[in-house]
Amino acid sequence: MERLDWLYSFHIHSNISHLYAISELYLNSLVELSHGIIQIAQESGDLIIEDVSLLNHGEKIFLHLLGNYFAWKSDLKENARMSLGEIADKIGVPMTTIPSPMNTLTKNKIIMKSEKGLYQLNFENYKKIKEMLQRIRNKVLNLGNK
Repeated sequence: MERLDWLYSFHIHSNISHLYAISELYLNSLVELSHGIIQIAQESGDLIIEDVSLLNHGEKIFLHLLGNYFAWKSDLKENARMSLGEIADKIGVPMTTIPSPMNTLTKNKIIMKSEKGLYQLNFENYKKIKEMLQRIRNKVLNLGNK
């Protein structure tokens, strides 16, 4: 499976004006921070997390929603949102494990739930999204190199 290197290969589609689109500057910042942590499979748009063993469920959920957003922006996915079932499948846990970390992420306004019951990152709170990605980056790159 061919992988994309997000730092060098990510395409920004400036003609997208959806509610959950963010500015090119913010998006580029998130792409750079995600470098070395996640990759997106070029054919399927599926997320590849570099070292999943270091992450808790909330961090995995966050990265999958971020990766899904990147894949959507690259026209590899039809939607940037994910259902609880999709998220549980992607992180490899039963649905009963998902509500607690989802509630924490929602309460902290990092993610939001649509009226259709789908979840996405809450880009109105870009600062918290960036801070969480930075914490995950530090955790993976620092602990992963010990």
